[in-house]
Amino acid sequence: MNKPLCTSATFALGACLSVLALDANAIPIHTFSLQAATGQTSYTYNWVLGDPVAESLTLSGWELDSNAWTPATMLYKNQSPGETGLGVHCNTHPQGNSCGQSEIGTTPWQIIDVNLGDVSGYNTLSVGAGSVNTDNSNTGHETAYLYGATCTPDGGCTPTLLDWYTFPGGSYPSDVVSWNFSLNSLLSTGYSNLWLTPNAWGSTPDNNGNILLWGGPNGDAFSVSVVPEPAELGLFGLGILMIGVLTRARRRRR
Repeated sequence: MNKPLCTSATFALGACLSVLALDANAIPIHTFSLQAATGQTSYTYNWVLGDPVAESLTLSGWELDSNAWTPATMLYKNQSPGETGLGVHCNTHPQGNSCGQSEIGTTPWQIIDVNLGDVSGYNTLSVGAGSVNTDNSNTGHETAYLYGATCTPDGGCTPTLLDWYTFPGGSYPSDVVSWNFSLNSLLSTGYSNLWLTPNAWGSTPDNNGNILLWGGPNGDAFSVSVVPEPAELGLFGLGILMIGVLTRARRRRR
């Protein structure tokens, strides 16, 4: 009678443990559908059955109106590979504003906030900016700024510039940038949020530029992933050890 691979012989036990460990050590990636956030000022991604860790992450749109940050509706833009992602709808429409392109603008100044929420079980966060190309004015190229924000329960936040990217010229993929961060490092540093904006913090937005929270050419540029845990690596090692012990025992019986 044929038996399942992992139960057909005692010798297979070690091999099966190793296979199971390898399966556990595969790097599961959870990709977020940016399109799901369209039409919302705030949208929370809740993990579903089958995801590696049951946690959550929230996106929200903001606009600076009358010197106060107010919620703004997020919009999904789906065009060319570099022009696909999440933008912010205008609350106000001043002359020459950049909101007509459904992107994160500077006139009025807007941001998309990534609230890291409860993602401590994941190890890596990938986030990108798209449509970082020649801006709508005569002042040069657009720039994407990514800030880490330390926020307190009373709503006060202190932003720190993590990185920035200015369009160097050319065609796609020169108009996009993708960053990979260790979530453990972000959280241990005290950052509770990430802010993506086309304007440097503390400066007057005056270049009428706009960018997108990039969804990637295949919609997979905004994601989190899990890497092997020490316990799983130990399981793999135990499997290899058992294979060696059983092999040696079989040779002695011959």
